[in-house]
Amino acid sequence: MSAVNDEALIKLLQTLDTRATSSAIQLQSLNSLLASHSRTHRAHQLTLSELKSLPDSTPLWTGCGKMFIRTETEEVVKEIEDRIEEVERDVRDLGKKKGYLEITVENARKQMEEVIGRVQQQ
Repeated sequence: MSAVNDEALIKLLQTLDTRATSSAIQLQSLNSLLASHSRTHRAHQLTLSELKSLPDSTPLWTGCGKMFIRTETEEVVKEIEDRIEEVERDVRDLGKKKGYLEITVENARKQMEEVIGRVQQQ
């Protein structure tokens, strides 16, 4: 092979490796974020089930700076349900991004293997 082809091949492999490595790092970070969201979702679900098991006459207090304000049970339940919906929406969006990153990593690895296979055949 000529020096020009070797340089182009090296540049192509470096680009593919950079893409695969970058996507793998993003995927690892995304998996950590998904695990964090999963823990948050479980905590909200547990809180919601505990609140729903309380009698309606139970006083609830929410923090407001250095004070506490009495809040109706329905209001607290609604707030926690909204948080649960937000976490579920985030998990769906992150799941889509995870799928994209997994495909990107796999495609970059396959392309690298293909290029190396062609070079070895020559």
